[in-house]
Parts: sequence; structure tokens; C-alpha cells
Amino acid sequence: MVFSSAFEGVSHAIANDSRLAQQKGNTMSFGLYAIGFGILIMGLIYGAFLMHLPARWIVVGAIVLVGAGILSGVKATRQKDTAS
Repeated sequence: MVFSSAFEGVSHAIANDSRLAQQKGNTMSFGLYAIGFGILIMGLIYGAFLMHLPARWIVVGAIVLVGAGILSGVKATRQKDTAS
């Protein structure tokens, strides 16, 4: 599926960037992460539409990407617990 191969490369790049930002002390808000991921999903949906993929597979791919985006967004933006 077109979404899975495109998403894997993007998600690895996003995860690496977020780990680097956390090491430097810069953290990104979940809202900003969600907006960026939403723009990415809309672009992929539009590309799939232009490729004349069936609508049901576009919806399935979008749902999977939204779930993966939420999971990676929470992981990238969560605050580390301090040791007591």
C-alpha cells in the first residue's frame, strides 16, 4: 500500500527529530505535532485520490495514519518522569 511505505520513512524521520529535540531540551506541543501530521495525512490522501485509488482504501489508510500519528505524537511529546 502506498501509505505504509511513505509513512515508514516519514515516521522514522519524525521520531529521530523528536528525540534530538528532547535531548536539546526543546519540546514540541502535541497540538503542533497533530497539525503537522494532519497536513501530512491530507497530502497523502490527495495523492492517493489523484492516483485513482478506491475511496475505501483511502479511508482505511487515513484511519491507520491517524492512529499511528496519535501514538507517535504522544510518544514524541510526553514529558519524562523525574527520578525520585
